[in-house]
Amino acid sequence: MKILRHDRRKETMPVVKKTLQKKDGSALLIAIVIMMVVTMLSLLLLLASYSFFATALKQQENDQCRELAETLSAEIEQELTTPRFANFQAVETAMQNGTDPLWCYLRINLWQQEQDHQVMVSREHIWNPYIAGDDFQNKDESTRVFTVPELSEQDVADETTVSIYWTKPSGTKRYDDNQNSNTDTIVYVTVTCTKGKQTSDVTKSYNLTMEKTENYALRGTDEEGNPIYYPDSVMISSSVLNPDNFPIDPRESWIFTTANDTGNTN
Repeated sequence: MKILRHDRRKETMPVVKKTLQKKDGSALLIAIVIMMVVTMLSLLLLLASYSFFATALKQQENDQCRELAETLSAEIEQELTTPRFANFQAVETAMQNGTDPLWCYLRINLWQQEQDHQVMVSREHIWNPYIAGDDFQNKDESTRVFTVPELSEQDVADETTVSIYWTKPSGTKRYDDNQNSNTDTIVYVTVTCTKGKQTSDVTKSYNLTMEKTENYALRGTDEEGNPIYYPDSVMISSSVLNPDNFPIDPRESWIFTTANDTGNTN
């Protein structure tokens, strides 16, 4: 009887092939998982980069808005508080030459109540003071808003506005009996700058001191040295400063001083 040699390789080969096949499938699965992890990490890095960029852009727009609002507010403060006109003749020259336009605009348009005019002026043209609790003289109705298009044209800001309203104690007259001065008027000026989704505003308030004297209206002297005065009412022709042709009293000197300021950034 011939004894056959047992060859183990013939029995084990199928097992080896199966094992190799299983290993090949596991490697493919691992590769897919690694690719998914790398893709997710890439997306996370991309999202983080976009978030950092958006935050930096937002901060840049916010800083730009705040700096612009503060700069423009400081320029307005200088324009209002610097002029110290020695007489009305200097005021008239400034109005005719267009210097200190905001100061001149306020000088003409504030305190133009109906009783100050010999001819009745339409109520809608009067810049009334803000009175808390008054339906007609509420803050919206008493605020005048001016745009600064030059800044938008230069792409410094999307929009820049200057909002102004004024207040006085209820019942206060221009001048009390037997007095020629008034220090009860406060003017509020808010500069608002918008860039993208960012908005910054700076508000400053100014005390107005009015004093009425005959010498302020002195225009000069005649050939004999006699004083010549302006008439009691003068109308400055200007479509920008005086669109409603309001008269003003040349005997009044006006001085604006800084009361306080507040800033708000949104």
